[in-house]
Amino acid sequence: MWMIIIPKLTVLSFLYFLTTNSSFFLTSYNIQYILLISGSLSLLIGSIALNNQWYIKRFFAYSGISHIGFMLLALYSFESQGFIFYMLIYGITTVNIFTILIMLSEFKGRDLKKIKDLSGIFKFNPLLSIAFALNLFSLAGVCLFFNLRITNILLKDYNFLNYN
Repeated sequence: MWMIIIPKLTVLSFLYFLTTNSSFFLTSYNIQYILLISGSLSLLIGSIALNNQWYIKRFFAYSGISHIGFMLLALYSFESQGFIFYMLIYGITTVNIFTILIMLSEFKGRDLKKIKDLSGIFKFNPLLSIAFALNLFSLAGVCLFFNLRITNILLKDYNFLNYN
């Protein structure tokens, strides 16, 4: 599970360092273009690849690519509070989801590889299935959960119309 989160946090922490320490580069203007293009491409590639995915691990991998895109756009807008908060909520939600998946696979007695393997988990453990659903809603950005509010803040700061 740590193999999923640590590489993302390392790269994003390095990019955060690059954007906050403008003396590291000659100008911070060049890195803005890199963050804009890579964030937009991450959103696009992650969303397209996620379209017909039925394996759980690949599903969350492509979902992570999309979330990295939002984090890169937060760095592009130099909204450090939104970036840190988004990274924190994404990390907590991802750890929760994979912990619940491990617990559910122990209840079922086999690995959960496909999304269809999750059918009927409410019968095994209703509390875990509700927690799993709430974490998925938060990760997807459904209303009243943290990721939607953070995404709205980041998109408000990331204004396509006023980009120079």
